[in-house]
Amino acid sequence: METERTLLIADLSGYTALTETHGAMHASEIVLRLASRARGGQILCTAPVAAEAAGHPGVEVKLLGEQRFKNVSNPVMVYEFARVSRVAPFIDPVCRMRVEAVHAKVTIPYRGETYHFCSHECAGLFGEAPERYARLWG
Repeated sequence: METERTLLIADLSGYTALTETHGAMHASEIVLRLASRARGGQILCTAPVAAEAAGHPGVEVKLLGEQRFKNVSNPVMVYEFARVSRVAPFIDPVCRMRVEAVHAKVTIPYRGETYHFCSHECAGLFGEAPERYARLWG
């Protein structure tokens, strides 16, 4: 939800840049045309907003290209925001529970892989017979 709020604020600040570049009349038209062109769940924006959001964690900005809009004299570069998928949770090799790396109770490197555990008990069982569990997941 925080990302959506941040992007909305960036979009509103981008309106000023649109006004400066295309004039108030065309800026309003561009905002309306972008909104009507977006598919469900898709967020479209122009260059000023894309530049502002480019370094935002969890968001990828993808160039869709130059597009023309009705009642707007110059073409506009259009971008799309896409969520960057979060790192998939790991699977505890002993109990097969999903474990997010930041919430792992224990992390053990073994033969070039890193295993994350939900508890010290699972890590202990792994430590007693790592080849047994690593074979299942390696």
